[in-house]
Amino acid sequence: MVTMVLGVAVAQQVFTMLGAGWPAPRWYHVADAWIFMGSLLATYAMARGWNEFWLIWIGVDLVGVPLLWHSGYLPTAVLYAVYAAFVLYGFVVWLRASRSERPDAEPAT
Repeated sequence: MVTMVLGVAVAQQVFTMLGAGWPAPRWYHVADAWIFMGSLLATYAMARGWNEFWLIWIGVDLVGVPLLWHSGYLPTAVLYAVYAAFVLYGFVVWLRASRSERPDAEPAT
């Protein structure tokens, strides 16, 4: 969580400097930084085999879909909403599977 907050703060500053001449609301760069850092962390978590990446993708989609919609990228917003549905489905399946798993029985000696 600390990595996410610090990364968003740094990325927001960088994005604000890069887009200084572009007319955007103040919150736009924070939302964009959230999506950027969330995508990085979720990809890293997936590569490491951590199952918590589902929650990060949910957070990315909760910010990304409205941002895309507000920016006028309607087809992309719809696409990412479909991705969000897949993520929610995957999270539910993972949660059910993790709750029903039983530890392997120790081998008899």
